[in-house]
Amino acid sequence: MANWHIVAAYDEQAADWLAGHGYLHPRVRPGNSMPTPAEIEEAVRTLGLEPDVPLAIGDAGLPDSFAIRGDLVLELRLLRKLSERAGQLWLYPDCGSPAIVVDPATDPEAVATAWLRSLRADDPWAAFLGRVSNSEQAAKAVQTRD
Repeated sequence: MANWHIVAAYDEQAADWLAGHGYLHPRVRPGNSMPTPAEIEEAVRTLGLEPDVPLAIGDAGLPDSFAIRGDLVLELRLLRKLSERAGQLWLYPDCGSPAIVVDPATDPEAVATAWLRSLRADDPWAAFLGRVSNSEQAAKAVQTRD
């Protein structure tokens, strides 16, 4: 199994952190929340994940989050399913690899491929998320205030 990935609702704090580092990121949509344990169980059943599937879900030891580890494509499929009800979710690897924002439009295979490829780059975060310049960030900040 892989490292644990922390899952939380994607919020303004996460978006601000990404923006502060100059990483491209989606806007936070209203209504993002943590899925309930019942919703997680339902999504696992709906996806037909058997008990022997290499995917573990546990306590992250942090408020308003849970931890997941296993096959990245399976993780992303589960989170995409959960995002249909809970909104955008923020997957943050505990090993420092790039974070992933998951929503109902996420393509698990394509995202996993791009994420794994980015790990070979000098700056995996910039390789996966891309960067914006300081002037682009300043222009965006002005646009959001108008």
